[in-house]
Amino acid sequence: VHFDIFKKLDESFASNVTDEQLDYYHIVKIHTHLWALSKLKKEFIKEYKELAKHDLLALYSKEKIFDAVERYCSRKLLKKAKKLLR
Repeated sequence: VHFDIFKKLDESFASNVTDEQLDYYHIVKIHTHLWALSKLKKEFIKEYKELAKHDLLALYSKEKIFDAVERYCSRKLLKKAKKLLR
């Protein structure tokens, strides 16, 4: 469900928000995907990670995502984001 919501938000956010807002948006996406991964059965994790990676990279590069997480969040979340985006 949240992939569809993020897709709609991506379409509206791309040109109507500041860089800082996009940073926070990507942080929300990371938290959402990490939460979802914590709830999934093991057999669905690999496929979900690929979908999450595609979703996260729809508007930002890995480097921009890592910069945003490093700027506003903990090193722990940065480590998790890097693992998710491998």
